[in-house]
Amino acid sequence: MKKKLIFFLVWFLAVTISLAQAQDKNLEKTLFRANKFFEIQNYEEALKLYKEVLEAGKYDPLISYRIAKSYSESTEINERIAAIPFFQSALNNGLEELPPMFYYDLGRVYFENEQLDNAINAFEKQKEYTDNKKVLSELDLRIAQARNAKTIMSRPVNISIRLLSDNVNTEYTEYNPIVSADENVMAFTSLRPSENGRDFLEEIFISYSTSGTWSVPEKVEVKTENNLGTAGLSPDGQEMIIFIGAANGGGNLYKIRRDGKKWTRPEPLDQAINSKYLETTASIAPDGRRIYFASNRPGGYGGLDIYMSESQEDKTWGRPVNMGPVINSEFDEDAPFIHPGGEMLFFTSDRPESIGGNDIFKSVRENGEWITPQNMGYPINTVADDNYFTLIADGTRGYFSSDRKDGAGGQDIYLMDMPEDFGTIPLTMIKGRIRDAETNGPIPSKILIVDKETNEEIEYVYNPDPVTGDYLVILPPNKNYDMIIESEGFLPYTFNIDIPNQTYFYELFQKISLKTIKQFDVVVG
Repeated sequence: MKKKLIFFLVWFLAVTISLAQAQDKNLEKTLFRANKFFEIQNYEEALKLYKEVLEAGKYDPLISYRIAKSYSESTEINERIAAIPFFQSALNNGLEELPPMFYYDLGRVYFENEQLDNAINAFEKQKEYTDNKKVLSELDLRIAQARNAKTIMSRPVNISIRLLSDNVNTEYTEYNPIVSADENVMAFTSLRPSENGRDFLEEIFISYSTSGTWSVPEKVEVKTENNLGTAGLSPDGQEMIIFIGAANGGGNLYKIRRDGKKWTRPEPLDQAINSKYLETTASIAPDGRRIYFASNRPGGYGGLDIYMSESQEDKTWGRPVNMGPVINSEFDEDAPFIHPGGEMLFFTSDRPESIGGNDIFKSVRENGEWITPQNMGYPINTVADDNYFTLIADGTRGYFSSDRKDGAGGQDIYLMDMPEDFGTIPLTMIKGRIRDAETNGPIPSKILIVDKETNEEIEYVYNPDPVTGDYLVILPPNKNYDMIIESEGFLPYTFNIDIPNQTYFYELFQKISLKTIKQFDVVVG
């Protein structure tokens, strides 16, 4: 009996040792594969395998660091801040050799988790480990932004910000919302998996508002194999400026127009606007006389700068003018949005006055000059990337995108109610519908607006929708205009718009019925 028991114990011990050895071999294989993925910077696959190793009970400070580093390189902010305890564990448990940018990476995730003092300390510590001027400059910028964040976040703006519904936002990335002046049309860019499930594609989607609810977005079909994105929208939502990337890493701006339920083929903007470099976003003033756009062409102040071009008599754009050091800096200035009133310019920048990544800034024109831009404040801006701002005509609501914590995934689109002290916008928005007087059906037509004082035709970028006959026009106060509606085969229709020197926003609806041209009761062309 004893011999049998001894034999069983020896056999059990041998089996146990054999299983343990097999598990150790499998664990070493998993760790080896994880290290290989880490070395080629495939952090997503490396993280999966390192977590398996950790769950199997193997731990050392180097594994903890590599888990932290893999988390910190995620595209999701909630994943990035998950790196913090692993960075701390690696440091506290005596990581033998600190990687060159250890404290920089630690500071980044502290910053994104709004642990600003810890972030500043980590960035200051990193400065002791480097003499690279470019790295030192980046660290100084990060420290300045962290200190700026402490100040601005201590004085939050009283404002309501809401994540748009899952009709719009998904687990993927949605960004650069461009919204019509009356808040009825919104287009945006989305980065979602392609049909093969492996590649991600940038595509443009459009949604329509019904009683304050955004419809399920529809894809805007644009034939291109290059990067694609929203860049600007006319106030009536009929014309869209889009970005199409180039093989050399640049990209240009194109125009598409709604034609019924479809959009026309992209047409490049003038050569004055597009260059062999990068043009990303644009915004056209309602009178069609000025376009504001972002470009990294030579001769700017650094990175992307905002330029302005004026319309010429031959309908082309004139030579662009850099908006100068009041608006631009040595950092990136992108996503200009000129409000329909023409006196407020919003844009995105990562300059030191931001509180982390990209922030939204606002400048107003006073006595014909743009004043120093102001940070829009917290919680509009956060330690994450906040960008691509657009404001509806009456100034009550704005839309922007952000990759802040607790979003749906990636960048998301947010809606905010503007603060009560933001002020009223003294514009008149005329919306209406043009119909055939006999059939009550929509007809293709053209709107002309003439300044009564100067007898000058105003080149507004509003044209009625050819399918619905709907139109939208925005006009400034203290002006007198004639609005002329023309359509082939119909009598022109003219009415006067005398706008007082108002201090409030006014909306008017005007239904117009055009009569066919007849002679002896016979329709003539």
